[in-house]
Amino acid sequence: GGGGAGARGEGIGGGVGGYRDAAASAGGGGVVDGATAAAPELRAMCLLLKDLAVHLYWNPWTPHGASAAGAQALALGSGSGVEAASVLPAEAAPILNALLRRELTRFLRALHDRDSRRPFVSAVPRGGTGVGSAGADALWLAGGSATGKAATIMAVVKAAPPPQEAEAGSGALMMGPMAPGAGGTGASASGAAASASHSSGSALGVTTEVHRAMAILRDMPFTLPFEGRLAALRAWIAADHRVSRSDFAYWPEPVRVRRATIVQDSFEALRDYGPALKMPLRVQFFNDQGLEEAGIGEGVMKEYLVQVLKAACAPDTGLFAATAEGDLYPDPAARHALPEPWALFEFTGALFGKAVYEGILLDLPLARFFLARLLGRTNTFNDLPSLDPDLHRNLLFLKNYDGDVEDLELYYAVTDGAAGREYTTDLVPNGRSRRVRGSDRTEYTFLVANYRLNAQLRRPCAAFMRGFTSVVPAAWIAMFSPRELGMVISGSDAPIDVSDWRAHARYTSGYYAEHPVIQAFWQVVSEMDPAQRAATLRFATSSARPPLLGFEWLAPPFCIQMATAEEGRLPTSATCMNLLKLPPYEDVDTMRAKLTYAVNAGCGFELS
Repeated sequence: GGGGAGARGEGIGGGVGGYRDAAASAGGGGVVDGATAAAPELRAMCLLLKDLAVHLYWNPWTPHGASAAGAQALALGSGSGVEAASVLPAEAAPILNALLRRELTRFLRALHDRDSRRPFVSAVPRGGTGVGSAGADALWLAGGSATGKAATIMAVVKAAPPPQEAEAGSGALMMGPMAPGAGGTGASASGAAASASHSSGSALGVTTEVHRAMAILRDMPFTLPFEGRLAALRAWIAADHRVSRSDFAYWPEPVRVRRATIVQDSFEALRDYGPALKMPLRVQFFNDQGLEEAGIGEGVMKEYLVQVLKAACAPDTGLFAATAEGDLYPDPAARHALPEPWALFEFTGALFGKAVYEGILLDLPLARFFLARLLGRTNTFNDLPSLDPDLHRNLLFLKNYDGDVEDLELYYAVTDGAAGREYTTDLVPNGRSRRVRGSDRTEYTFLVANYRLNAQLRRPCAAFMRGFTSVVPAAWIAMFSPRELGMVISGSDAPIDVSDWRAHARYTSGYYAEHPVIQAFWQVVSEMDPAQRAATLRFATSSARPPLLGFEWLAPPFCIQMATAEEGRLPTSATCMNLLKLPPYEDVDTMRAKLTYAVNAGCGFELS
């Protein structure tokens, strides 16, 4: 087997161990500026292993004949000098197949996770032109593209029933336990046999296309296109919508909230709803003067969800903090500053789940390390700069410090401030009394990073996910990476496609596609710069980002309504209905001036 990034294992059984060392080398910083001398070989190795893993999952296992002998030969290594069929009896082949799948997929997931953080499979060689982000992602797909094998597998997934909770990383599907962290690399053959037995005979070939496709979705989702997985999620939610609406045949009493205290009012009204949040919400707003606002019903729900979550994530609420880039994560001080922090996190998670369930994009970017924790993944030291670049820099300084570390007077404890008080947490038993020595630097660095990125987020993340999964099952989002889950919640930062937006727009109250005012509107939008175009989309829909699968999926569809032609009247919007109320301006220049002013001023109902 290979022993480094450039080594080639003669067989999979020997090669995986060496290639694991290669990945560790790459993960330790061997890839600089996206390219190293070993990058082409490492890339080729990853793609080879990806193709082999997909083949092992997708093609039914035959316990007798050439297929069994061939798989054994692959596993033992063709250069071993031993005929595989003479070493293992036929009844051992399913056990070996299960072990091979498990180890290969675990290793492949680690490689893909590393590539998603610092690309080497999709890296651009020095002097090269690259393949672009779409082409880079396609390298990991089954068959190397979104068509062919990947499309075939995805079609089976879309036609299958949605995965159940027991299938999300528990091994209850047909290919044995493949969840991240499930089992060790030294798992016994008897354990693999038990897994094969538990999975209804999958290792023996007693599987259907559905079982095999869902196993790939569970264990190697990155080999299937993101757009297909998102469409599957939407289909599962639509089916659940029909069931949930039949379970709750009547609307509850409207949720009455004051805009000034929207989080507390909502918390008191909805904290015990749980799965019932799937039903339509009727909301009644009261303004700052305590007067009842016009509008009640399911249509106001979108505006309500956007506003309540915006308020819940605001810094003065105390639930969430923001990174230097503005990404949100649970504020560690919340447990000391708020009376019911875990219940509030659970409630907020349920509302985020409700937004995903209703297809509402939120202009609230969540930090990647927070999303990773929501998916049950463990963050590493390499993720620390996104949370605290200064701490990351200081820990790197400590690792390379040439002086006497004890002079720095560091202890195995961290101190946080909240509500005017300081709180100290030991990283090891009695850590606040144990000084860090030179030989302890690696351990101390790991413990500090692990505490900041994982330990202190454990309880708020668990509470958030209890709420989120009461609306959207965990099994339905397990197929996404942290970056992809962020897009499911907040949308993509891809440029707005004006032609797609226009193709799926609707018109009412006298407007139609060829109306001169509508022609002028789209001319103005097409001439805007990307930032102004995004602001216009936010003005009309509450989100500056386009729907992930295009404007065809915007619900309700974007619509332009003719407003009254009063002199000086500005465009207004009803974001709960994705409705733009546009007066019939006489020329393009007036359209541009009025629309730009309204968007920049944030005109809504109040300035109609």
